[in-house]
Amino acid sequence: MHRAAGGLATAVGITTTLAPGPFLRQFGIKSDQTTGTAVWGWRMFGIRTALIGGLIVSGNPAARAAMIPVQAADQVTFALAARDPEIPTQAVNLARAISGTLILTGGLAAWLERRES
Repeated sequence: MHRAAGGLATAVGITTTLAPGPFLRQFGIKSDQTTGTAVWGWRMFGIRTALIGGLIVSGNPAARAAMIPVQAADQVTFALAARDPEIPTQAVNLARAISGTLILTGGLAAWLERRES
């Protein structure tokens, strides 16, 4: 289960890093609504997410422990973004769903691991 969460995080991270434009279009954000700074920020998000995901896949316990707090911080960011009328609702909802999926899979993996111990 940890590997599933890590694999999802890695896929999202790599996609965001290498192709932020198409990734953002999936969120309903058009290229004319995106600044160079926003693309750079999304790439940094992607690098962080891919790094944590890759470390989780490799079995790194610190990365496993970091997944939920990092995603919880992202959820706070998305809640703030939802209050901005310039950010498409679709973008916020999709970001919340992806992050929520990572929280759920990471939490389930941790629960199953403790249960097996």
